[in-house]
Amino acid sequence: MTILVTGFNGKVGYEVGVKLKEMQIPFKCAVRNVERARERYGSEFDFVALDFSKPETFGKALEGIHEVFLMYPPGDRIEFEAFITQAKQKGVSHIVYLSVKDVQFMPFIHHFKMKS
Repeated sequence: MTILVTGFNGKVGYEVGVKLKEMQIPFKCAVRNVERARERYGSEFDFVALDFSKPETFGKALEGIHEVFLMYPPGDRIEFEAFITQAKQKGVSHIVYLSVKDVQFMPFIHHFKMKS
């Protein structure tokens, strides 16, 4: 079982990674810029490139992944549904999704109308 942790450069994603490491659970940290992440964190974590606006990064990021800790990414041109579709195709069996409380009432946040 390997978990893909998205949002690793933020506070929550980083803490998820630290906890998984403490528990010795296999995981990969999804970041847009692997080299920058390695400069910041060294070899302490295993990084894989993932950019939600570039579907060509999805396949490699999901390779060997069974579960995903998923934070809705910031930015424009997000291919979120394509990522979810590819995750299903690659055999991801479980996704833990972190959103924002009461997001359905906040139209200024671009994922306020998420489908279930």
